[in-house]
Amino acid sequence: MVKRRGLLILIFYHLLFSGFAQEIKPKGIFLDDSIKIGEAVNYSLSVKYPRDQDIVFPDSNYNFMPFEINYKDFFFTYSDSIYSFDSAVFNLSTFEIDTIQYLKLPVFVLSNGDSIAVFTDIDSIILEHVVTQIPDSIALIDNTIYKELNLAFNYPYLIVGVFAFLFITGLILIFFGKDIKRKYLLYKLKKRHKKFIGDFQGIIIQNDLDFENTLFTWKKYMEKLDKSPYTRFTTKEIIKTYKDKSLVVALRTIDRAIYGGKEENEIKKRFEDLLSFSDQLYRKRLEKLKYGISD
Repeated sequence: MVKRRGLLILIFYHLLFSGFAQEIKPKGIFLDDSIKIGEAVNYSLSVKYPRDQDIVFPDSNYNFMPFEINYKDFFFTYSDSIYSFDSAVFNLSTFEIDTIQYLKLPVFVLSNGDSIAVFTDIDSIILEHVVTQIPDSIALIDNTIYKELNLAFNYPYLIVGVFAFLFITGLILIFFGKDIKRKYLLYKLKKRHKKFIGDFQGIIIQNDLDFENTLFTWKKYMEKLDKSPYTRFTTKEIIKTYKDKSLVVALRTIDRAIYGGKEENEIKKRFEDLLSFSDQLYRKRLEKLKYGISD
C-alpha cells in the first residue's frame, strides 16, 4: 500500500511538472542561411514562460554537436504581469563536412530541485564547400623573392629615448612624488580594509567559530593598520592603549570563552564589536592620510 501511494505521488508530480513544461515552447534559429568550415555563426534562442517559473539556458558545458560554442551573449529578462521573456545568442562554429547541419537546443525548467529539458524545433544551416573538387595532383608555383633586410639597430635613438624617459620620470617624482605616494598608500589601505571586512565577516558567521584563531586574525590586521605589535599584546595591554568601552567588553568576553571554556551567548556580537572598532580606526587613519597628517 505504501509503495502504491508513493508511485501515485511520483506520477502526480511528473504530470504537474509536464504541465508546466507544456506552457513553454522555446524558439531557436540560425541568424544566417549558410556557413563555411571554421566560420562563426549566431544562433538565437528565446523563450516566453510564466513569470513565476525558473528557466535556465544551456551553458558552455552543453554538447552543441555538430557545432562548437565560441561564446554566448545573454539579454536582460523582460517581464509583464503574467509572462517573462528571456533570450540569448550563441556564437558557434562547425568543423563537420555535412552539407546540411542541424541543431536544436533546450531550455531547462526548474521545479522542486529537479529540471526538465524543453527543446526548440530543429533548425538547419547549409555548409558552403570552398573546395568542390580535389585534383589528383597540385602544381606549386614558386614566387619567393629573396630580400635582404637591414638588421642595424639605431642605438643613438635608444639612448636619447632612455634619457628622455628618465628625465620626465624625475620631473614627475619631484613635483608630484608626494601626491603619487599618498594616493598609492590610500589605495593600499582601502583595498586591505575591504578584504579584511569581507574575510572577517565570513569567519564570524560560521557555526563552528574558532575563537582563538578569529581573535588572532583581528590582531594581525590591527597590527598592519595601527603599526603596533597587536599579536604580542595581551588583552590588558590593548585595553590600556585604547580605553574604548565596547572594545573592553568584547576582548574580556572573548578571553573568557577562550581560556575559561565558557560559551558566551553573544560571542559573535563581540567579534562584530571588534570589527566596528577596526572600522573606526581605519576611517581615522584614512582621514589623516587624505590630508597628509602623519602619526
